[in-house]
Amino acid sequence: MNTKAGQGGFTLIELVVVITLISILAAVVMPRLADLSDDAHRASVDGVAGAFTVGVNLAHAQWIAKGKPDNVDDLPGFGRGDVNLSQLGWPVGTSGSDNSATMNVTRCIEVWDALLIDQAPRVGTSTTVDYGVALGGTVNECVYTYQGGGGVARTIAYNAATGDVVKNNI
Repeated sequence: MNTKAGQGGFTLIELVVVITLISILAAVVMPRLADLSDDAHRASVDGVAGAFTVGVNLAHAQWIAKGKPDNVDDLPGFGRGDVNLSQLGWPVGTSGSDNSATMNVTRCIEVWDALLIDQAPRVGTSTTVDYGVALGGTVNECVYTYQGGGGVARTIAYNAATGDVVKNNI
């Protein structure tokens, strides 16, 4: 008796079908994963912009609670107690006694760090930080640009004269 034992494994047709199915699944799943990454970057900027806005408004509320004093250095009862406010009660830095709303990069960084305190994403002028900082279209404006979005310009702009925080998070 000469019988062949059944061979295990895939036939050529089964192998082609499996590879085709895996290819189709990969083609469907990959774009969705890319969208999730973009959503994660957008959510990160949304969260930071929200926290920054809350910080600006809390500092202003503390200024109002203190009776709206002119040119506050080291606002007591807020953050580390080192936030300087303009005459209109908006954060303008943490060092020195210049309480004008005229900003520079150093003051923009100070405001960022003072409002977001210990949980602040790193901010600065190098490409190794989480957010780049520059002056905006007016002398009162700080623009923080998210560095991690794969080339998409996501910014948070702060106007120290008005307290406005504007998020551009495409």
